[in-house]
Amino acid sequence: MESMYFWGEVVVHHRVHTRRYYDFTERLLPHNLLNTEDPNPTDEQFHDWYVLRRIGSIGLLWNKSGDGWLGISDLKSKERTAAIQRLLMADNLREVLVEGIKLPLYIRSMDALTLEAVIQQESEDAESHSSYSFAAVLAPLDNLIWDRELIRQLFGFHYRWEVYKPALEREYGYYVLPLLYNDRFIARFEPVMDKKSQTLNIMNWWWEPGERLTPEMLPALGEALSALSRCVRASKIHFRPEVVEDCGLKGLLM
Repeated sequence: MESMYFWGEVVVHHRVHTRRYYDFTERLLPHNLLNTEDPNPTDEQFHDWYVLRRIGSIGLLWNKSGDGWLGISDLKSKERTAAIQRLLMADNLREVLVEGIKLPLYIRSMDALTLEAVIQQESEDAESHSSYSFAAVLAPLDNLIWDRELIRQLFGFHYRWEVYKPALEREYGYYVLPLLYNDRFIARFEPVMDKKSQTLNIMNWWWEPGERLTPEMLPALGEALSALSRCVRASKIHFRPEVVEDCGLKGLLM
């Protein structure tokens, strides 16, 4: 069934909780859509399309085997390298060099202007001593952290989703989320949703080395946690008292 789904022979008709119900694709999609000519008739065209799509999904990516390239059928290192070279020649990709990382990274040409604008804004903020704070709670499978090794080298942040690891082998917890603040990962925490009381409980919190809560962080971190609360439809957020005391989180109490 899973193979038929990946080949497009069946699609998900509906779901009941975590159970998926399938039906034949031809029963659910219009015939004119199913009979549309393949936009990528050759393997090379398909590889180019998928490589460009994958790099765009992550933002920046290198030509190195790893989690960031998983799930693309028949795309080995040789084919991936060839696709990247074709995309560079066609000016669909740009090369980005990052200090401290040996391999070049690649960005879609259409995204290069955004990157340049961010760099320019950071330079102007530094000169004017102004700043804009942003924070986000990331899901374990967020596109940004697909390639764990790339994130480790870029941010010095090592993250592993431990939901499938035996409890005694976990370093942190069952479902732990990374917390991004501006241009760095500052912490990770373990939320547990109590649906009966509609409470999002923060059970554990781990600061990254050298990080702590500062007054400047409060608005951005408060909004990030509120966004998570809205996402899971919680009416309130509760921090375990020991976590507040041990991690210095009194300023985040809502």
